[in-house]
Amino acid sequence: MNNGKFVALALTGGAVIGVMSALIVVIAGKSEPVLVKAQVPTAQATAATTIETRAFIDRSEEEHEGQNPTMNVTGIYCSDRAKINVEPIGLQSATMTVVWPGSNNSKAIWYMSGKFSEETMSIDYENAVKRVITYNKDGIEISDVEIYTSGRGKMTFTEDGMKWDEYNEEIARGMTFRLTRPSEIVEEKLPEELGTGNMGIYRKLTTMEKPAVEEIAYNVRKAYLNEDWDSLKNLIMYPIRINDTEIRDADEFVEYMNGKTLSAEGRRDMENETCHDINTSKQCLNLGEDDIWMVDINVGSEKHPQLRITRICGIK
Repeated sequence: MNNGKFVALALTGGAVIGVMSALIVVIAGKSEPVLVKAQVPTAQATAATTIETRAFIDRSEEEHEGQNPTMNVTGIYCSDRAKINVEPIGLQSATMTVVWPGSNNSKAIWYMSGKFSEETMSIDYENAVKRVITYNKDGIEISDVEIYTSGRGKMTFTEDGMKWDEYNEEIARGMTFRLTRPSEIVEEKLPEELGTGNMGIYRKLTTMEKPAVEEIAYNVRKAYLNEDWDSLKNLIMYPIRINDTEIRDADEFVEYMNGKTLSAEGRRDMENETCHDINTSKQCLNLGEDDIWMVDINVGSEKHPQLRITRICGIK
C-alpha cells in the first residue's frame, strides 16, 4: 500500500450470531497508532462461533481524502421481515449483515464485505458467509449451521433503496430494500403453524424444506393482497398469460399490471389462504382457489430449488 495506511479489525471475543461484536479499529500512519473502539458487524469472520483474528484491508491504490463514501448509503435497509445493515469500514469499503427470519424457530444470516464504487453506486463481494440459526420453542438457540462461505453477490443503491443480487440462491431477486429508520422497523411474526406438521408434504414438488416453502408462499400471498406487483415480477416463470394477455418478461409484467387490481373473488380467496399445508393439486402449489400456481423450476435436477409463479388469476 503506497499511502502507508491500513485498517485492521481484531475480533476480541467469541462472536455470537445476531449480536454486534466489539472490535478494535487500529489506524496506523506516519504518526503513532490510535486505538478507537467501535461497534460494527463481524462481516469478516468466516466462522462466527470461533475466537480468531480476521483482518480487512482496504487495498485502494489511489489517494482517498475525506470520509468513506459508504457513509452516503450507510443504514438499515428492509424488505418485509428481512434487514440489511450497511456500515463503512476502512477508506472506501463496507460491511453488510443480512438477517432473514425464516419460520418462527429459525433465521438465516449473511456476513460479507466489499469495496463501495461511487461510479456504479454498488458493492461487489465474494466473501459472504451464510449461517442458519435454529431455536427451540423457548427462544433458546439449539443449532448454528454454516451453509456456505465465499458467497458472491452485489448490492446496488438507487433512489428507491437498495437491490441485492445474491448469486448463490437468488433469494432476494426482484426485491427492493428501503432505507428505514430504526424506530420504523416492526418485527412481523409468521403464523405459528407455518413450517409445522407433515414435513414431507411437498416432497413430490420440490426438495425445498417445508418451512421455506410456506414462508415464500406467505410472502407471495402478502404481495398479491397488497397489489405489490414489483415484489412478484421476478418470481414469475415467463412467458405467463394473464387475462388472455401473454407477458414475456418482468418489465412487461409491471407495465401490464399498472393500474390493475384484484377482483372481489380473488381477494376473498387469497385472504382465506393460510399457506399451511398448501393444496398441491395440479402438480403445483395452489394458492387461493387457483389464483396463483407455483412450481419448482429446478425439480429433478441438482440445482438449488427455485419456486416460480406459473399462473396469476383474480386480476381485473
